[in-house]
Amino acid sequence: MNLPSDRRTRRFLLALSLLILLALLLNLTASRLLTRQVRQAVLTREGQIFSSLLAAGLPEPVLLDALSAQDVTKAGLDLLAAAGRTSDTPIALLPFAADFSRSATLLLTACALLPGLLLSGIVLRYLRIREEQYRQATERLESFLEGDFSRRLPLLEDGEFGLLCAAADRMATALQARNEAERSARDFLRQTISDISHQLRTPLAALELYQQILAQEPDHPDAVRTFCGKMETSLERMEDLVLSLLKIARLDAGAIAFAPRSCLVEELAQSAVRDLTERARREGKTLRLEGSPEVAVRCDPVWTGEALGNLVKNALDHLQPGGTVTLAWARSALGVRIDVEDNGPGIPPEVLPHIFRRFWRGPDSPGLGLGLPLARAIAEGQGGSLTVRSEPGQGCVFALSLTKP
Repeated sequence: MNLPSDRRTRRFLLALSLLILLALLLNLTASRLLTRQVRQAVLTREGQIFSSLLAAGLPEPVLLDALSAQDVTKAGLDLLAAAGRTSDTPIALLPFAADFSRSATLLLTACALLPGLLLSGIVLRYLRIREEQYRQATERLESFLEGDFSRRLPLLEDGEFGLLCAAADRMATALQARNEAERSARDFLRQTISDISHQLRTPLAALELYQQILAQEPDHPDAVRTFCGKMETSLERMEDLVLSLLKIARLDAGAIAFAPRSCLVEELAQSAVRDLTERARREGKTLRLEGSPEVAVRCDPVWTGEALGNLVKNALDHLQPGGTVTLAWARSALGVRIDVEDNGPGIPPEVLPHIFRRFWRGPDSPGLGLGLPLARAIAEGQGGSLTVRSEPGQGCVFALSLTKP
């Protein structure tokens, strides 16, 4: 039979075992005392009878023969009956039996009462402790149902009840994490909606203004073309904003399942600058790729290419004509690092801590403030990282680190 795993229950059973042992010892002691009392009473009664018979003149051999006699005769029983000694005689009329009965009753009652009181005390204490534990557990579970996870279930070392409390505590931890995740999701959704409404307010107001101007100038083709172009720019800006926000929201919500595979970094770099080459040429800027064509990395090529594209675009946004953006890669101790470096004006120290905040833009930044946060979210979503180092007047370097294939 397996012993209970609860330490308190084991102690309770041990106390019961000791109590049973104590009861046995008391009974043995009482039995010895009663045996001694019976022996002393028999000797006293036989001494009284012998003394009386000797005084009546009976010889000693006769008395000794009577002491060793084993037979019970009818004459003897009749004589006892004549003296009032039968099985129906009240015990109170039998001094020897009455004394023995009183002594045995008192002794056996004491032997039963002491273990009984101890047993009652042990059981009551055990039940009181269990009741208090159940009460605390009930209160904690009710507080969990109300969303209050500040207090946890009683911590018990072992036992079935301890395992139950530990399981309920783990469930509470999971519920708390889920509640916090849902609260964060609600806060994020609320903030995202607020950001979208704030960011869309400017292009929507511009579109409304352009529409009013066009409505007043229907006969001026030059004005119509000019403001149609401005409307197109505002619409493109709105489209970029909404698409970027949706991508970040999907990344934050874990709705994007990256498909990592082994990719050549050179192919990722070429994909990142492909749509920006013409822009760099028009603006008089240079794009360079540096790195071994054999270096490979494990990543999602589509999303990683977008992150690199955002970094290159950010560098072009802050670069003056004649500047250079270098996309270089090399193996590192933990994987592969891809640097996007420019020789622009750099980032002031007071601005550096804010560049990965959503919708944060520097005083001369033409973007939406979403390219860098999106690039970092893509890197971290694949187990990588995106860091930056810069000094004013010496350009800046964005380092995208990813694992080896």
